[in-house]
Amino acid sequence: MIMDNLFFKEEHKMIQNMVCDFAKSEIRPISKELDKNGSLPRKIVKKMGQLGFMGINIRSKYGGFDLDTIAYSSAVIELAKVDASVAITMASYSSLGTLPLLLFGNKRLEKKHLPKIASGEMLSALGLTKPHAGSDIGSIKTIATKVGEKYCKRRKDFYYKCRRSWPSILHI
Repeated sequence: MIMDNLFFKEEHKMIQNMVCDFAKSEIRPISKELDKNGSLPRKIVKKMGQLGFMGINIRSKYGGFDLDTIAYSSAVIELAKVDASVAITMASYSSLGTLPLLLFGNKRLEKKHLPKIASGEMLSALGLTKPHAGSDIGSIKTIATKVGEKYCKRRKDFYYKCRRSWPSILHI
């Protein structure tokens, strides 16, 4: 509780309470069913998007809350108290899938994708597999080289198609 007083602002407490209430009322009643089915809880993700949870770290001009890591972390913790798989869905979606776009995306991609991501209408993800590396990120040998306004992805002496932005966004 002392940590809350040291680092939490009023908006952090509001997010924490809002996510806690949502998790208890919307996720807890179906948590066992989600585990049994092992499927992506699309309806829950959509509701979290509608409430702004999926856009905690997205700038407000794109429909997000534009909040900090403390708000994001407290939301994930509150979800995890009720259902770890829903918590990791939000966490990976908001970090692995969205942060590359937030940090490195151009204005056109931000405008096109971030409002849909923040609302939960679109899921973002990080594709992490290569034939020679599987999901071992340290073994991936793809290199992106800027050529004019485009980036060309290269592995050894083989070039993939060039793109205007790097990284790419994946829709699922």
